[in-house]
Amino acid sequence: METAVDKLEAMFQKVEADLEYVEKSLKKDFLSGGPEASALEENPVKLLENLSATKARHAELVVQMEEIATEQKRLMDSVVAHLNTYAQLAQELQKTADVEVPPLTAQEQEAVNVLHLPPVTTESSGESSSASEPNHLA
Repeated sequence: METAVDKLEAMFQKVEADLEYVEKSLKKDFLSGGPEASALEENPVKLLENLSATKARHAELVVQMEEIATEQKRLMDSVVAHLNTYAQLAQELQKTADVEVPPLTAQEQEAVNVLHLPPVTTESSGESSSASEPNHLA
């Protein structure tokens, strides 16, 4: 998720650099009065104004993207915190109910690793399960 945000940010930076390059090229062509400038049918001033408006819109989008990334991180942190709480509650419930729980599936273990949840351990029949043998959360 964070890599996707980083890629998006890099793309915005590249677009911004490309816009600046085009703007400089257009200004140079218009000031030099070269053949490319005379071939344009539109008013060069209008083109520069449009380019400036596009750059301003791009800047707005960059700000919005940064706000979205910040909110997304905050929400993910909140989800992980809630999952940690629920995992701890489930472990306590399992201990209280003295229930033996089968090991996590590969998909469940991957989710635990991705979300950085604590390893799931339970105590059953007065014996302690090893921490290397994960169990279901619920």
